[in-house]
Amino acid sequence: MLTAEIDKALAVIGAQRELAQLLDDIRAFLKRYLVLRDCHYDILTVWTVHTFCLDAFDFTPYINIWSATKESGKTLLLQVLSLLVCKAWLTGHTTVGALIRKIDTQQPTLLLDETDRTFAGDKDYKQKLTGILNAGHARSGIYTMCVPKGNEYTTKDFDVFGAKGYAGIGDDTLPNTVISRSIPIAMKRKRGDEHVERFREREAKERAAPLKKCIEAWVTQEIMSALRAARPKPAPGLSPRGMTALLGETNHSDDDDGVQLLRDIFEPVPRDVP
Repeated sequence: MLTAEIDKALAVIGAQRELAQLLDDIRAFLKRYLVLRDCHYDILTVWTVHTFCLDAFDFTPYINIWSATKESGKTLLLQVLSLLVCKAWLTGHTTVGALIRKIDTQQPTLLLDETDRTFAGDKDYKQKLTGILNAGHARSGIYTMCVPKGNEYTTKDFDVFGAKGYAGIGDDTLPNTVISRSIPIAMKRKRGDEHVERFREREAKERAAPLKKCIEAWVTQEIMSALRAARPKPAPGLSPRGMTALLGETNHSDDDDGVQLLRDIFEPVPRDVP
């Protein structure tokens, strides 16, 4: 009996060490191509593994990648994530019907680019997309549509639960209901003294492939059972609103003159955030 308990404890320790190394490797892969806040590397690292463990959770946080200006690396971040996450679906635009049916049948990790254009466009499409995103962060999330049945129409419920990340210009282009379901990843243009490796998709894909296999191998039935049974305590004294405010801060300047000018106007006493 004691031997069985010792073996179980050693297995848990082994899984923890394996996960720690895996998280370090994912983080290193992100840092190879992207300039982000330290906490954002950590968030995206854990979220990447989360996409493989989705069946263990009743809710999934969205990733809201945004910047004040163009050419800040938003699309690049989506491309890098698409090489790591589970069943990645990277797209700039898709019809509502295709979006709903693919999520319902395949449960991909949706990586949606240029949301600022999407939500500034057709109002009917915006309303439907908002409904999908509002419902899709919870396992119980259902989106109901009319579908043809012979010569008539009937209603059908579609399962829209799934991991989702999106990117766009501005932090106010998304509906508030979608923002409240998201973790903000604020991006800035890379400074002249910030250097990363140039992203070459084929080379990056080769590097990511073994890492992705390691994530898949780590997610065993035992791990999934442990995740389902986990009841983590919230951080003391930190409300969801406070967490959003914390994550929304930035820690390095932007080379864009317009953004810097606005910052100087609204911050009479400049602050250096470590």
